[in-house]
Amino acid sequence: MDWTAFIPLYLTASVEWVEAFTIVLAVSLTIGWGASLGAAAAGLVTLLAAFYLVGGQALVPVVRQAHRAAA
Repeated sequence: MDWTAFIPLYLTASVEWVEAFTIVLAVSLTIGWGASLGAAAAGLVTLLAAFYLVGGQALVPVVRQAHRAAA
């Protein structure tokens, strides 16, 4: 495993997770937990459906670019 690529990617993903959680928390305080968790679940299902439809091929250029940058 290439730790010089893994650590920044992990930290970046962690920041994005915190941002997403903050948005869900803010919405839940505005419209209630049920609606905000339902919206978050709908977004996750949409993301998974899009990923399934393209078969993960959309990530190939991203992974190649990351490998070029790390090399």
